[in-house]
Amino acid sequence: MWMPRVKGAIRRLVPGPTVLVVLALGGLLLIGIVTIIRWLHIPESMCASWGSRGGDYFVLGQQLLDVLQSDFEGDRTDKRVRFQCLDDISPSRGTVENLKRIVQGKVQVALAMEGFCSDTDGKSSQEALNACRKDGLGLEVRGLAQLSDSTLHIVLSQHMQQNLNRRLESLSDIIDEPALRRDGPLRVYVGAEGSGTLQAVRWLLRHYRVDPLKEGHWSVVPAGSYDEAAEQFTAGKIDLAFFFVRVGAKAIEKVATQGTLLSLRGLVEGITTRHPFLKPTIIPPGTYNEAFPRHKIETLTADNILVVTSDLDKRVAYRIVRSIASHWHDLNPGVHFTEDFNKTQLAANDYYSLHPGALAFYKGENIPLWPWFNKIWNFFVKHRDVFTSVTSVIGIMGSGWPFVYRWFARRRVRNLLRQASRIATSDGLDEKARVTIRIKATQLLAEGKIDHDGYEVVTTFARECLAKQESSACP
Repeated sequence: MWMPRVKGAIRRLVPGPTVLVVLALGGLLLIGIVTIIRWLHIPESMCASWGSRGGDYFVLGQQLLDVLQSDFEGDRTDKRVRFQCLDDISPSRGTVENLKRIVQGKVQVALAMEGFCSDTDGKSSQEALNACRKDGLGLEVRGLAQLSDSTLHIVLSQHMQQNLNRRLESLSDIIDEPALRRDGPLRVYVGAEGSGTLQAVRWLLRHYRVDPLKEGHWSVVPAGSYDEAAEQFTAGKIDLAFFFVRVGAKAIEKVATQGTLLSLRGLVEGITTRHPFLKPTIIPPGTYNEAFPRHKIETLTADNILVVTSDLDKRVAYRIVRSIASHWHDLNPGVHFTEDFNKTQLAANDYYSLHPGALAFYKGENIPLWPWFNKIWNFFVKHRDVFTSVTSVIGIMGSGWPFVYRWFARRRVRNLLRQASRIATSDGLDEKARVTIRIKATQLLAEGKIDHDGYEVVTTFARECLAKQESSACP
């Protein structure tokens, strides 16, 4: 007698197939929500590359890093983004190395001048950039914002001027008279390997069709940063120095009292024609002091661009540009735009293609969706065939469930009819037996194992058998 009760209790405890499917789908949904929440709290590191200590890039980069970190931490949605500087581990030597790090995927954010990349084989700048990309991960360089510009300063020491019978006023005068020092080659600072300064010097010498470095007329002084070069220049250890820095840089202020600025007169047009990302500029007389320079200096300038990798998330790029726009006067207190910030940046960034996130900000569009949404969406798009198949299987199971249910319900109804028929044939179907069959049918109906039609069929059959009490009425 106790076995049927135990079986009934087990049936009531064990959920049906529909409940199991719902529980499974609910569990999967809960796991997905928990995974997203945990992912949102995992910090996303953004690696940046600026330049070596003592240079303009390092100072500007550190200011920008402080602004971005503070701005992102104040936003609950984007506070997971963390910025770190690769220069703390492996200092960059300048523009060329920064661009290599970008295309090779070592960093996501960097400072670089327009058009500067490894160009030692006589390639154009874009061809050189493509050559860098082949050695990396195939990443494209994308621009975010023009932050400042750098101007080429060519400084000749005063003791060299004093030893000569005539005054040298341009780089052409140096090239035309290679043996300036009687006791050896001219001691020259051309910037560190991987810097924009060294690249600019190579372009200048290539334009002159000479190479005083290989010919032995120049001896390169291995000074690292601009500050170190300025100290050696003031100490009389450097005769000629090239600095590709902003006007007013500390390194130029140090050498201003002991040097003479040289002009690129007659050379600017040819260089800017061959390299259009370089622009002609004038350093007015008395920019640093009364004698530095004495006359206007024709030279070159290049824009310093904040560049990123092409795979940087659109929302992150948008947020970086918005932070720069909000703190522009903190980053460049002396730079004022004559037009709207967005219009100026759209016109200035004409070499590196703008990142879609930056372009969205400059056009006044709304901030893009969160990075995790894009990643989840891309995951679904990438594996859409699998999800389509799973959805189809679930749909087929859902549409076939009513047929399965009706098949099992009819089977249970037939079993009850056979039981009633056997009782009526053998012992006769009395009221007690009819009530027992009706109770079983009611229990199955309450458990959802038969429907109302099946219940009516069973009770009607039992009632008719009881009324007639004939086995022929109960086949």
